[in-house]
Amino acid sequence: IWDTAGHERFHSLGVGFYRGEYCCVLVYDVNVAESFTNLHNWNNEFLNQISERKSRDWCASKGNIPYFETSAKEDYNVEEAFL
Repeated sequence: IWDTAGHERFHSLGVGFYRGEYCCVLVYDVNVAESFTNLHNWNNEFLNQISERKSRDWCASKGNIPYFETSAKEDYNVEEAFL
């Protein structure tokens, strides 16, 4: 798991790590609107490395992975994100 914390300086790191992967986990801080806005950019960067169909097929094969909230700060639903 690579946590870049959404920092722009790490943006170029994703390209090498995304290649050959089926999915990535994109998270945002509900208290920081910009982190949500930036999800679109990170998602596009990931989809540039793999096909969108391949990614969607993988998610569908896993039972259409659900959306749910987590908080590392509050230790809420962190482990569930990786089950």
